[in-house]
Amino acid sequence: MLRYLISGKGRELIWCGNRVSLPYVLSEILAFVDFSWADDKKNKRSSMSHYVFPHNATFSWCATLFQIIAFNTVKAELMALASCCCELVWDRKLAIKLDLPQLKPTAV
Repeated sequence: MLRYLISGKGRELIWCGNRVSLPYVLSEILAFVDFSWADDKKNKRSSMSHYVFPHNATFSWCATLFQIIAFNTVKAELMALASCCCELVWDRKLAIKLDLPQLKPTAV
């Protein structure tokens, strides 16, 4: 790890929101959710990940195995959406406190 960091000393990481091809709208929060049913072969637990993009930048993300076993893909999908929506409620409240109110519903 240290060798990699030392070798990349002179490199830069540039982020330009104008070059991104996401469906970006100023002052809007976007969210993406993905799940997979029974990924853990031993315990039959499902995996889930979600990403939240306010102003076209990654603000929060989560990738985890569920503690609860879903018996079909619909339940796994609903559990992933519920987890993402809990995060979005918190993010939208934070946006209001920062004077960036969301005027439209957040697309997931």
